[in-house]
Amino acid sequence: MNSKVLAEILCLLGFDSTDYLSSGALIDQRLLRNRNRIAHGEQEEMEPEDYELLHERIFQLIDRFRTDVENAAALRSYLLNPSA
Repeated sequence: MNSKVLAEILCLLGFDSTDYLSSGALIDQRLLRNRNRIAHGEQEEMEPEDYELLHERIFQLIDRFRTDVENAAALRSYLLNPSA
């Protein structure tokens, strides 16, 4: 998944994409680029500090997504008529 696909998913779910898309370059250029290189057998080295920063930010995004899903479920905001 790249940032464009993430933006589409967030839009479909009705979530604010601001925080997510501010990390679009991180997702596309660092996370996916490294993942694709490794998946295609290229040796990819990363400094421990760079890995820690990437890991921290990606997990923040995952936690944010989980919170958004939980809030949508609790508030029933996914329904056309949430008060019903």
